[in-house]
Amino acid sequence: NTSIYNYEDFAKTSYVKSITDAKIDTNSNNLSEFLEINFTINVKAADTYNISYDLYDEFDNFVISYNTSRTLSLGNQTVQTLINGSEIYKTKVNGPYLLSFVKLAVGNETKDIIFDAYTTNQSFYTDYEKPPLPDLKIVMSVAYNQTTNITNITINISNIGQASAFNVFMDLFD
Repeated sequence: NTSIYNYEDFAKTSYVKSITDAKIDTNSNNLSEFLEINFTINVKAADTYNISYDLYDEFDNFVISYNTSRTLSLGNQTVQTLINGSEIYKTKVNGPYLLSFVKLAVGNETKDIIFDAYTTNQSFYTDYEKPPLPDLKIVMSVAYNQTTNITNITINISNIGQASAFNVFMDLFD
């Protein structure tokens, strides 16, 4: 018989200890600006670590890939990753979201990799901020000259939105 041991007692390289998630709403409008995924890393050697993962839904629909580098010191360190909520909204894919893998590396050397690493809490793409959109403003003015019986129509189209508008067509009917 042996005693009960914890794998953490024998780990020689750094590894992902735990993962958590939360939605962040910075402007209190009930739409999240970010999906926060935090990794607790047990760092065995201080270095610059790269964390990468892919996010999918439960039906294998791709959402986003994420990759970040952080310099970490010895001990348990928390690495916060923020996925832009408007990027999730654009996919129109509902959660919960699955981290299909999480890879912890130093340079080209993989220190830890976890497959089917984590499942986030339930959420819908509509829980996140919409991406910036164009917003067209149309102003029409009509001037009728009674002596010449000519009508001049002036139409001004301007974009007051936060994104570019293109391929704008206009038809005018009487």
